[in-house]
Amino acid sequence: MKLNVKKIIEDNIITVDISVASLGTSTSTVDEEKSLLADFPRSVRFSDINFKANVKLDENGDPIVTDEEVNDSTIVSVELKKIINKEYPINDEMNIVMPFDVTKIATTETNTLLDTVEKVGKAYATVFATKVQAEIAKKLAEVRSLNTKFEGETEVIL
Repeated sequence: MKLNVKKIIEDNIITVDISVASLGTSTSTVDEEKSLLADFPRSVRFSDINFKANVKLDENGDPIVTDEEVNDSTIVSVELKKIINKEYPINDEMNIVMPFDVTKIATTETNTLLDTVEKVGKAYATVFATKVQAEIAKKLAEVRSLNTKFEGETEVIL
């Protein structure tokens, strides 16, 4: 599965749009993956995701998720706490859209690294996109592990 991840900023609203660009992998065709997802349906459920990650700024000043430890000056912890639980089936029509209105982000959410609500909003969007992609990858790995040669017809002579 190939995903399109769009981040759009318009009128103080940062929107993350995650959709399926195409099905298939290097080892399975579009039809095989579509069939697999129909046979073993999985969903992305926000309540199953821990929307917390360490964030630093890249060379352009945009937030990126990192595995490095928090030091409160160049790396901070960001957590999305007010995500309404939603569930999206993983299939070729999956489209997950999440808006972040920077006018509704409290200035208390800012810190030494993310010193404006706009940077906090970008960090929220980045953490959201990263965590949802990881959850989709985890669910796809589960489904792909179930893809065996079990199904089929064999002829038995007795």
